[in-house]
Amino acid sequence: MKNNLEQFRNIDLVFFSVLAMISEIMGELLHLRFAGAGFYLSFSVLIAFIAIVRWNELGAIVYIVAGLPMIVLGPNIILHNIIMYPVANCFIVFTAKAIKKMDKEELLDDGVKLLGYIFLTYLTVTFGKSFGLLILGQQFITGGVLYFVSQLFNIVISFVVVLLLRRREGLLVDMKKYFERANLEEKL
Repeated sequence: MKNNLEQFRNIDLVFFSVLAMISEIMGELLHLRFAGAGFYLSFSVLIAFIAIVRWNELGAIVYIVAGLPMIVLGPNIILHNIIMYPVANCFIVFTAKAIKKMDKEELLDDGVKLLGYIFLTYLTVTFGKSFGLLILGQQFITGGVLYFVSQLFNIVISFVVVLLLRRREGLLVDMKKYFERANLEEKL
């Protein structure tokens, strides 16, 4: 079972990483096309949130990888883009650590807690971006506030999507526990 779980985990994380990268690329292209829209639309944080629910800290890899195309596509020089995307995206691991301590079934059943953890996810990402701005000599708080405000639409959309997806069998579950239950049922 352990070997099957590891293989499935690797495939799952690659799949979610590719989806998150595509989302980041599409988000950037939409942002450039509709620069005056007042918000930035990307589902990469949502995709990473799902991966984190499934794989705990390893799910954070999805959002870190999602930042890789932005090294080239981002608006700044490459060094700045490295700091503002893959490096800053590492802060999502703090959400993973918090979610790991929760009963995920309880989390998904309670809409208020779910909203809180989605909010926390965006806060940790905002903190990472703010930290990146600080390293680049810019304003930590002002930059963080501006980034967070630009993500408000994504927070709402992410919450609605998770509400819709949470009842899908096998999608928003701790995959290790899911495999253990499936293995136990097989033995019975």
